[in-house]
Amino acid sequence: MARVKLSARRVQAEGSLELWYNLAMKKIKTTTYQFPVIIEQDEDGFFVADCPELQGCHTQGNSLEEAITNIRDAIKLHLEILKEEKQDIPKIKPVSLTSLEISINA
Repeated sequence: MARVKLSARRVQAEGSLELWYNLAMKKIKTTTYQFPVIIEQDEDGFFVADCPELQGCHTQGNSLEEAITNIRDAIKLHLEILKEEKQDIPKIKPVSLTSLEISINA
């Protein structure tokens, strides 16, 4: 009889483990977006990041890396709010942006 209880417990434990595994391995659907971002260094040395396609989506950082991390977080939060409010998320095809140095006569 003790052997049957042990087997029943094993089956119950294995069932729980299987359920946990199925929940942990459940695939979560994600969508990837690309947005243009402008990062400039201000006169105080801060890096200011702006996503012009998302109104009011801007941030700053003490370094370029921090500004990039912060703007990623700001964009993600902005998109989550748009999704919760059932608003359209803009579909953007970013174009390359570069800096140009221009010289003029003094």
